[in-house]
Amino acid sequence: MSIMAFNEDLGRMVRVESWSGLKVSTYRRILESLGQGSKSDSLDLIDYFLDEALICKRLLDQWVVDTKKFLLFKGYGDARLGELNLEVNQVIDLDQQRGCWDRNAGWVEFTDLHGELRRAVEEGRAIDVIKSLLVDMKEVWRIAHDLDVDYLLGLYNAVMGEYGEDAIREMYEDHTLKDWFEKRYSRFDVSKHDWEDIHPLLTFLSFEAMHGHLCGEGREGDVEYEDFEDRIELQFDPCGSGGRAYRGEPLEGTGPRMEAPYRYKVIEGAHDFTWNKTGVCTYCAHCCILTEKMPAEKFGYPVRIVEPPTYPDGKNAKCKYIIYKNPRDIPARYYHRVGLEKPARHQPLGSDHFPYKAKD
Repeated sequence: MSIMAFNEDLGRMVRVESWSGLKVSTYRRILESLGQGSKSDSLDLIDYFLDEALICKRLLDQWVVDTKKFLLFKGYGDARLGELNLEVNQVIDLDQQRGCWDRNAGWVEFTDLHGELRRAVEEGRAIDVIKSLLVDMKEVWRIAHDLDVDYLLGLYNAVMGEYGEDAIREMYEDHTLKDWFEKRYSRFDVSKHDWEDIHPLLTFLSFEAMHGHLCGEGREGDVEYEDFEDRIELQFDPCGSGGRAYRGEPLEGTGPRMEAPYRYKVIEGAHDFTWNKTGVCTYCAHCCILTEKMPAEKFGYPVRIVEPPTYPDGKNAKCKYIIYKNPRDIPARYYHRVGLEKPARHQPLGSDHFPYKAKD
């Protein structure tokens, strides 16, 4: 029986497994399917691997464009932005030894390999050839993804260096995340949907996104998972985006992006957009804003709690997602750390009754 099915909410094919099944990466599911000789399932999973990557790519594409627009909005200037582009590309490519990174060429290389892998499976080529193509496809996506994250870190470093730490909040809340939140996070609003329907979709999308970011040892997309009475917890060792920035990439022998040759600074102050923690990566701050602060302000509850690593002392910590089965059960401390108060039990939740006003 296939583990793939069409999802009406998302309008595409997805994996239909238990949460414990979804902790296994799609990359490893493809390997398993190839070993079982299931051509149809293998092809579906190979296409789904592309979909998971595309979800991440679209996010990164938008954030690159919006961050550049934000710099221009702040008065950075076209000439300086061009110089910054060259500088960041040179820095992030030092350890790759490929010359200046071409984002479009990287994606084309990945999709070309996807097509070649599909043809190899359809034609029944030798399993060693097919597996080699799969490894190459995954690795090309990893490199493309990681260089995009490094590129964003370079842009964020310029934002913070030029306009201060609070500019990171302004960039995310008013520019980079504003449209993303309004278009995609309305599905997590209890004024529009029942939480019984929201929770499974939110949990599934959390697994799916982190498969695409290639979390876990060996960067294959594996996720750790635990189910508690009141919540579900996912852990990433490391997260393939922010977590990798803190630790570096063992597959390439590169170090933390806060160290040479990158020297991208973390947010040193404790702010409501950094969980009131110090040493938060500029990329990771988006998790605080997007999944906790903005929904708590607009819906009355965070949709997902994040416990991030910090630099330098906590750089090797696992990142954790916490998804409560009932938003009423989210502890007050998670509101306090983003500068808010938890609504009273009798107060209705959802956008019909908010935006939330913090205490003075």
